[in-house]
Amino acid sequence: MLTPTLISLFISTLACIIFICKRRYEICIVVLIFWYFTFFGSFKITNYIESPEKDYLFSYLFEKMFFINDIDNYNLSIYYYIIFYISMLLPMLIVPKREISLRYSILSYNEKYLFKASFIFAAISAVYYYPILISSAISGQSAYHILADTQSTMRALVQILSFMGMIAAAISYIYIEISNNKNLIPQKSKILFIVMYWFMTSLLIGDKGEILSALIFFICVRSQFYPLFQNVKLAVYSVLSLTLISSIDFIRGFGISQLYENFSFGILANGFTRIFESNETIAAHISMYGVINFDVPVQPVISFNSFLSSLFPRFLGFERAPSSYEFYSRELNLATDQGFTIHHATGWYINGGLLGLGLGGLFLGIILTTPYMRGVSKKWSPILIGLLIAMMPHILRAGPEGYKSLILAVFPIWLLLYGALRRRV
Repeated sequence: MLTPTLISLFISTLACIIFICKRRYEICIVVLIFWYFTFFGSFKITNYIESPEKDYLFSYLFEKMFFINDIDNYNLSIYYYIIFYISMLLPMLIVPKREISLRYSILSYNEKYLFKASFIFAAISAVYYYPILISSAISGQSAYHILADTQSTMRALVQILSFMGMIAAAISYIYIEISNNKNLIPQKSKILFIVMYWFMTSLLIGDKGEILSALIFFICVRSQFYPLFQNVKLAVYSVLSLTLISSIDFIRGFGISQLYENFSFGILANGFTRIFESNETIAAHISMYGVINFDVPVQPVISFNSFLSSLFPRFLGFERAPSSYEFYSRELNLATDQGFTIHHATGWYINGGLLGLGLGGLFLGIILTTPYMRGVSKKWSPILIGLLIAMMPHILRAGPEGYKSLILAVFPIWLLLYGALRRRV
């Protein structure tokens, strides 16, 4: 049953060898992210099929979504993912070997400007989250649940600004490393202090999305500027950071007073196992099986229609066309008391069948390859690569409509960095 998954593992290993030889270590991160969110869940599903009587963390999903009872269709879904995967990797094979001189492109930015921007965005988020954390401390309710009940445009704006601030801090830190300017070394501790603020805030409010994307961005950008042996050290620190971020899933159910009473290093240690146990690798993973097994019809360009309709505000009377996920959820009668995710490849399959699957993979591969093209300035290339890869977890857990969130995330950061370039002294 694991045959298609092992094929995907072989393809991933071969791809990593190719990109390591090209010194494109950041593309290996693309491979790891795609494999984790696409194929890793098959090991859990295999265990479930072989021993369905056991209680798994993801068992409740089958009650709310659907059960997997056709092994042939499940294996077929994995092969469909492989088609998308290979289509995505093909354009990336033309990426040229990394240039050593690329590392100095980061010095085009004004480090002081980026640090100030990072500090200001951190201050804005502190002002927004402070009353929520106070309310959590008084009521005993977790800040995560308080925020879940008070979704607003303001919070979405704060999340965007926080992500921009984290990106600015990451670039500022890498700048100091590469510049070898001893006068800037004290600035490192200030940046780390801001980063610790964001980590503690993420810990208390139970939101790991922005800080996880920022970590991926930092890893991808920094890995482009250093040889392999120096990136091994980065990999170790990255695993430790990822473990801390994963522990947020355990902690976010506690109020601040409860967190103080129940916190232990055991919770942090569980963060590492959480990477492998998270249900994030299941819901999207089985979406392709659901579409195949229950004969969900193809809806040509449904995502394109949804994207266009989202450009027009509802208060003007415009109706929002359904997304590929909404169509998928309705066709399979998924539970309405909880949101689920759809894999990016499944979204493309709903839009165009097997042809859509191949074209969707090529499209994603071309987007990821764009920063490496000759016409792209070396000042932008490493940053844009990092941003695209940092958004991969979000893209893979949404249909083609997910590119809208990519645009909304990248554009304000582009404006910020444009300002940092223009203020270069």
